[in-house]
Amino acid sequence: MIGIILENQTNSQELQSKMEQFHYVHEATNDAIYDRDVNLDTIYWGKSFQSLFGYGLEEDSFPISKWKSLVHPKDLQRTLASINDFF
Repeated sequence: MIGIILENQTNSQELQSKMEQFHYVHEATNDAIYDRDVNLDTIYWGKSFQSLFGYGLEEDSFPISKWKSLVHPKDLQRTLASINDFF
């Protein structure tokens, strides 16, 4: 039982560290960075998304289906294949 608690604590600390790293990169760059939640099938875009692509972000995250609608149809299959190869 103690092993499970310690493992959960370690995982929580690692997640917090990754979230902090994303936050710092998010604040320091003008690139379109994102964080994809595979389990929820959503994307969280960094602040530069709006200035680079001209789309407003009403919410912190949005479903992959909405993102797909923003990709040019000629680029969609190639882009999805590239993303799927990564994951």
